[in-house]
Amino acid sequence: TLTAVDLNNRALSLLDLGQEAEAEAYLEQAVAANARCTGAVINLSLLRLRLGKISLTDLRNATAALLSEDREVTTFYRTKACLEKGGFLQEAREELDSALKIARGNRELLRLKAVLHLRLLQPDKAAEILEELVNCDNPALQDLYNLATCYIEKGQKEKARQLLEKAFILYPNDAYLTLASGVTMALQGKVEEAHTFFAQAAQSGHFWSQLHLAELTAAF
Repeated sequence: TLTAVDLNNRALSLLDLGQEAEAEAYLEQAVAANARCTGAVINLSLLRLRLGKISLTDLRNATAALLSEDREVTTFYRTKACLEKGGFLQEAREELDSALKIARGNRELLRLKAVLHLRLLQPDKAAEILEELVNCDNPALQDLYNLATCYIEKGQKEKARQLLEKAFILYPNDAYLTLASGVTMALQGKVEEAHTFFAQAAQSGHFWSQLHLAELTAAF
């Protein structure tokens, strides 16, 4: 007999193959076998949310009880769902604060909290978290990019430029970093440099890079 964990793992394999209906059936069996299996409940709720079968409110109701079972994992996925759908952002921040009291050094939760602050138009608070996260030998690309975004939103163009130069050394081929560098140059009035960055990023097929490149070309 397959356990809820086994059924959940089979469902994840099917999702990797794009077989959503079959995956949903396995997840339903997993939840029926064990309604407290964190992975199965969360994965079923996330799948149904993305298929449009339930609302974000439904997902939060379905996963609320899991906060007492596995607060870190449950908070992570509930917050990601809130960010994805753009709802319950204040409530998600409060849940993150509660989870981080238990898991102070959880970098994934800290990263999500920084992104939440950005979405809530609080770049100062986001930057404070991200500056701690990038203060290591191998900072994550996402953290560098988000911190540069904070600096741009705060009007600290030179700090953004310096950070992006550091990021390029670590991740020389990333289109988002190239795009961010182009935006930084454009904000500083450095049109030729901005054009170069946008053109470089546009070669990867990056939509926003192509749009910025077209806008800059048309303007000048």
